[in-house]
Amino acid sequence: MLEQPCPASDPHKGEAIIRSERVRRPRGSVVNVVNRIRADIFEGRMTPGHRLVESELTSALNVSRSTIREALNRLVAEGLVQIEPNRGAWVRRTSRQAMRQMFAVRELLEGQAAREMAEKAPGSPQAIARLRHIRAIEAALDLKADALAFMAANKEFHTAVLELSGNEVLQHLVPQLQFPQFRAAFFCFFSPRISEQSMVDHLAIIDAAIEGDADRAQDAMRAHVRGTANLVLTMGDEFFAP
Repeated sequence: MLEQPCPASDPHKGEAIIRSERVRRPRGSVVNVVNRIRADIFEGRMTPGHRLVESELTSALNVSRSTIREALNRLVAEGLVQIEPNRGAWVRRTSRQAMRQMFAVRELLEGQAAREMAEKAPGSPQAIARLRHIRAIEAALDLKADALAFMAANKEFHTAVLELSGNEVLQHLVPQLQFPQFRAAFFCFFSPRISEQSMVDHLAIIDAAIEGDADRAQDAMRAHVRGTANLVLTMGDEFFAP
């Protein structure tokens, strides 16, 4: 269970990362632009409150202003971006209270997903193989050297739990709660101590599922989500809406 406080957060860290990367130029479709901006938000390159300037996005992504505008409107509908007349667009921030409420709901739902995964996994060689593959990848990560690799593995783990649960309602609801929380937790995972504890949690949940222990899988997942909540909710006010 994650209990260590999140290290001091730097809201400009994501901007430094994107400046250090080679600019990727997707094809000029709205879908590709939405996917690129969504990924940049999820992976911390665009932090909560980050301004989304049309001219900069047009140049960086090599697309038209109309494509950028439509992409931003779609991201508004997803709850990831906020636009106000005469003020522009920026990555949406969530209030601390709303984040706390989302974590409380996510703990219940994702705990149920872990339970259902553990109930089904022993009867599915494909599920067991997938869980063992995820376990091997996480166990081999160098957490001190590559926080981004852990974030990718973290996303794959939580996606697998939902998919292997076989519960389509959970598969629809949980990602809506996960996305703003994963985005906020990005900065916490730059601490190897925190990412290591998260990985330990993941491995415990996977082991419980492989063994078919639904109670243990559910309890471990709920503790894991609570631990992540404790980290995120200690972050600075700059990451939250008033």
